[in-house]
Amino acid sequence: MIPGKKINKTYIYLGAVLISLGFIGIFLPNIYELFVDDTFESAEAKLPTFEEQFIGDGEDVLTTPVLIGGDIPASKGSGDRLLIVDVNINMPVFLGETEKTLNKGGWLFPTTSRPELGGNSVIFGHRYMYRPPKSNTFWNLDKVEIGDEMILTWRSKEYKYKVFEIKIVEPTDLSVIRQTSDARLTVITCTPLFSTKQRLVVIGKLIK
Repeated sequence: MIPGKKINKTYIYLGAVLISLGFIGIFLPNIYELFVDDTFESAEAKLPTFEEQFIGDGEDVLTTPVLIGGDIPASKGSGDRLLIVDVNINMPVFLGETEKTLNKGGWLFPTTSRPELGGNSVIFGHRYMYRPPKSNTFWNLDKVEIGDEMILTWRSKEYKYKVFEIKIVEPTDLSVIRQTSDARLTVITCTPLFSTKQRLVVIGKLIK
């Protein structure tokens, strides 16, 4: 928990919904309405809706993956970015109040910590948004290995994390977004590709 701040229950429910029902998948133009169950006190909540068609009309169908070790493009837009060089991930990161933040890039979840405060900073991100896949998504997150370095540039300061744990959890496992006494970065997306069945979680400890 961020010192001196009261957690907004709305964000807690939203976090639960993101993990329990999933927020990454094949994006269709129609809207799906899903509801949580008794796990979260039967609170009725909608899954983040992706009304926008991310795959542009006329674009080629998916044929090639993002190349690991390929060129990392120059930063554009937000100066806050998550860089995982070994798997060619270069994602802008935003601190937003709603799941619509995911449309712009990685979402530093509001009720988790911030890099400058220590604790567990959690970033949600899309696994797939474009054809062909691009480095500003978590398409290659499953290629990350123990010992890889994650570099988070946040508010003009660079934080380096060394990956020490990679796991796949069930949608109901909210332990990955809880606060910790150590400074860490937790990155979450859905797995397998084109499915919301489970969550791929990559965790790194602060080394610099």
